[in-house]
Amino acid sequence: MSGQLLEWNLGTLAPRSAGRITIVVQTNVPAGATLDFSTVISTRTVGDDPADNRDGLQTLVVQPPTAIPALNGDLRLAVRSELDPNSRDSNPRNGVYVSGGTAITWPTGEVLDLTPRIADLDLGSALPWPYEYRVNVVGWSIERVIVNGQPRAPYDPDSRNRAGCRSGRTSDGTAKLLQGCVYGYVQGASREQIENGYVPSEAELRDQAHFYWTQPPAPPMRNDVYLYTVSPLRAVQLRVQVEIAVQIVNAYPGAPIDDPSLPPIPIVPLPDPEHRLLSQQFDINLLVPRSVIGPGQ
Repeated sequence: MSGQLLEWNLGTLAPRSAGRITIVVQTNVPAGATLDFSTVISTRTVGDDPADNRDGLQTLVVQPPTAIPALNGDLRLAVRSELDPNSRDSNPRNGVYVSGGTAITWPTGEVLDLTPRIADLDLGSALPWPYEYRVNVVGWSIERVIVNGQPRAPYDPDSRNRAGCRSGRTSDGTAKLLQGCVYGYVQGASREQIENGYVPSEAELRDQAHFYWTQPPAPPMRNDVYLYTVSPLRAVQLRVQVEIAVQIVNAYPGAPIDDPSLPPIPIVPLPDPEHRLLSQQFDINLLVPRSVIGPGQ
């Protein structure tokens, strides 16, 4: 090394073989500046053409991302019932149905297991390499239940006068924004899991939220079910929230020196991820009990 000049001896290379030198540069120049790099190679081998022995490049220094953008996405409901014939066969998933929008239709008089699914998660434009969004679902909640046109918190007494949040899968992190009764989200540990369209299995829905709607009077029911009587029989509503933690990281800190062991480095925000909320109200159109309908109907 002599000043800003660095020199290496590559040794003897066989014809058409290659050598490689990796240089890691740390700079204090401000964002917007341009770094100029130039290289010269030479050999004592007779017959070398010096015309192509020089190269150079310019590198623009950019400011790392500084803020988390607005987060958008749609919510759907995944539902199942033990009374559905598809829930009684050997296929672990054919008894689970994901709504095509924000409304579903289901018979009264049976426990409906349900959990939200995130569709079309949007974080805006992609980040420049080597930065990435790291996303995970903290949990989801039943924010509000609307029965007979009257909104109520899910922990308020239901139609059999049972109060409090019902048991189920616990949240996967510390929720900061969720209101109501909180549960764990199925397959939400990473952006890849969130976006892959995963449909929970029937077994996974067994420890989510459970609802039962019927006409009065309220029948006996197990303790983990939210039970509401509806008279006259008409649509009910659920408002659901999903809380997501977002952070920008340098996903490839070891890339310049080909060291895959270096973990991603959080960039924004520090020290903790930023939490965002997705909310959606669902209409549940209630039908007469399944046993009233004849075969084929």
